[in-house]
Amino acid sequence: MKKVYIHVGFHKTATTFLQRRIYPKMQNVTHIKNKHISETLYDIRLKSLTDGNIELIRDRFAKWEEGRPLLISYEGLSGSPFSQKRSKQQESILKDLRRVFPAESYDVRIIIGIREQVKLVTSLYLQYIHQGGTQKPETY
Repeated sequence: MKKVYIHVGFHKTATTFLQRRIYPKMQNVTHIKNKHISETLYDIRLKSLTDGNIELIRDRFAKWEEGRPLLISYEGLSGSPFSQKRSKQQESILKDLRRVFPAESYDVRIIIGIREQVKLVTSLYLQYIHQGGTQKPETY
């Protein structure tokens, strides 16, 4: 059975740090950098997927298998507080991930990062301002 780790990392929980500094150094997994599979991740996050789409996505991931577990990390799989494009509901994304990696062939482990709520909201607000937002903190 093939093992897959999927880091859905909520936003502002050090996902980028893990993707750039930690995951590439891990030797016991095959970390697929997002730039190599961005279209695939985009499809999972935003599109309604047919069985044919699911097979194509599975084939794209299979190209990276090197006898080690796959590690996929993409915070977009948990949605986006800033995206103008509407993500699918998290439940739908998880169901599609299960279709891509069926239980009879894959041992899938989901990794989720969390953050203390006040610090999370503060960080989200600062990013909102940095991206051109104009609301005051009281109305954000």
